[in-house]
Amino acid sequence: MNVLFLTAYPPVLGTHGGGVRMYHNLRILSRVHDVHLISLVENDDERRQVEAVAPFCRSIETVFRRPRAAPRFGLSPGRACMFDVPELDRAIAERRSRSPIDVLQCEHVEMAQYHQPDLWTIWTVTEPLAPEARRQFRADRDPLAKVRDYADWMAMLRYETRYARRFDRVVALTPTDADYLRSYTPDAAVRVVPVGVDTGFYQPQEARDGPLRAVFLGNYRHLPNLEAVRFLVDEVVAAFPEIRFEVAGAGLPDGMLAGSRAVALGHVADTRALYSRPHTIVTAPLFSGFGQRVKLLEAFAMGMPVVTTSRGAAGFPIRHGVEALVAETPEEFRAAIRALRESPRLREDMGMQARRMVEDHFGWDALAPLFLELVESGCPPPGGPTRVVPRVVSRVVD
Repeated sequence: MNVLFLTAYPPVLGTHGGGVRMYHNLRILSRVHDVHLISLVENDDERRQVEAVAPFCRSIETVFRRPRAAPRFGLSPGRACMFDVPELDRAIAERRSRSPIDVLQCEHVEMAQYHQPDLWTIWTVTEPLAPEARRQFRADRDPLAKVRDYADWMAMLRYETRYARRFDRVVALTPTDADYLRSYTPDAAVRVVPVGVDTGFYQPQEARDGPLRAVFLGNYRHLPNLEAVRFLVDEVVAAFPEIRFEVAGAGLPDGMLAGSRAVALGHVADTRALYSRPHTIVTAPLFSGFGQRVKLLEAFAMGMPVVTTSRGAAGFPIRHGVEALVAETPEEFRAAIRALRESPRLREDMGMQARRMVEDHFGWDALAPLFLELVESGCPPPGGPTRVVPRVVSRVVD
C-alpha cells in the first residue's frame, strides 16, 4: 500500500521523543509498504535532518512551517492555527495527484486538521493538549487570564474530540491517554501503541569509577521539562552537596540554574554518554504533560536507576522500588535519592530490573506488528501489497 505520512516536526533521532517514534514508525512501515513523507520544518537545518529517513521513504517533501498570515477566527485552538500552513495543503493535493494514496497517517495533535475523508486515516496523539490547557485554567489566578485560559481549553477540547471521531484509528501512547480520549469520544477507535527503544543501541555500559551524579535530560521547549528543572533547583539540589547534578539538553533558558550547584551540559549528541554505572542516578520530576517519556525509556534500557513521579512513569509497568522509585513530593523525592545514594547495590539491581522491563515490553521488533496493524486493518490492498525499489525524490516547498 501507499502511505502518506504527515509530521509536524522532523521524524529523526536525536531531537525529541516524538522524532524517535516517527523515525522507527517509518522504518517499520517501509518493510512492507511504500511510504511518502511530507514533513513540516522550521529552517534549513531541519530540512537537511529529514534526509536521514530517505532509506525508508518512496518520496520526501519538506514544507517550511509558515502559518497563514492571520490566525483563523472561530473555534480553532491557537496551537492548531500555528500549524495551519497553506503550502502543506497544496503539497498534499499535489502528492495525491501524482501517485495513488491508500492511507494517511498524521503525527501529533496539530496535524489532525489535514484529515482526508476519502482515505483510511490514522492520527497519533503523541500528547493530548486539552488536559494541559485545563490545568493552566485551574492554576491561573488572574481573572482575565482565566477567561483566556478557559477559551483555550474549550477550543482544544473541541478540536481533539471532533477529530478523534473522524479518524479511522486514533493512537495513544499510554493507557492514561487512551482513557482520556475515550472519556469524551467513546465511539473513537483508540489504540494504545507505546514508544519503543533500540535495545541494541541503548544497553548498559561497563561500570566506571567516578563521583556520584544525578542527571536530568529534557527538551526545554516543553513546559513540563522546565518545571522539572525548577523543582530540582528549588527542592533537591541543595540537599545533596556531595552529588553532582547535571541538566542536559539544548535550549535551557539563561539563569535557570542560577544560585544552584547544578551544571548545564547543553546538547548531548549521544545521550549514552550521560549514563555510566554504577554512579549515575536519573531524575525525572515530571508533574504535568501527557504521553510517554522517551528519555526514561533510554535510561531504563541503559540500566539506570530512576527517580520519577507517577506522571513520569505513565505507560510503563513500573513497580515502586523494583524498576524505579516513584515520588510525588519534595520530601519523597529527596528520600528516594538518599536511598540510592546510600546503596550502590540498590542502584545496580534497580537498573537491571528496568532493563528487563524494556526488553520484555518496549523493543521495536515487539511493537512492529502494532504499527503495521494500524495501516493494514482497514484497507487491505487487492492482491496484496506490491513493493518496488525505493527511489527517493526530495522536494522543498518554500
